[in-house]
Amino acid sequence: MDWRSVGFDWNRARAFLITAQEGSLSAAARALGMTQPTLGRQVSALEVELGVALFERGGRGLELTPSGLELVEHVRAMGDAASRLSLTASRPESFSQVVSTPSSGEPRSLRALRYLDSSYGVRVFQQRYSIRIHLNAKALTAAW
Repeated sequence: MDWRSVGFDWNRARAFLITAQEGSLSAAARALGMTQPTLGRQVSALEVELGVALFERGGRGLELTPSGLELVEHVRAMGDAASRLSLTASRPESFSQVVSTPSSGEPRSLRALRYLDSSYGVRVFQQRYSIRIHLNAKALTAAW
């Protein structure tokens, strides 16, 4: 993935998602713990970054535009992925850290990372989520 092609701020996308879910800027601002003007500026800035109107602002509050309806599903998927990432990272039992060094001089965790770099599971993960994972054993060795 070429990260330079991502032309928007992810925090602004989160502001858009919460605003769409809450139905108003004031409710979204409360949910995010920020002021309504700050949230409004973030949503407006995202609209400028993307070049589309996400909401129609009217007497009844905010309504998603057709572009907003289409994009909110993608941002919702990003939010779900971010939640899963935070949940996984917050569980210490989900990560094992081996710090002992066998007689070969190479930490077991480094050997495991080398295995993962070429394993079938990582290739499947890379294809499924369109990301590239590359483990630099030289950099990892320097950290030990």
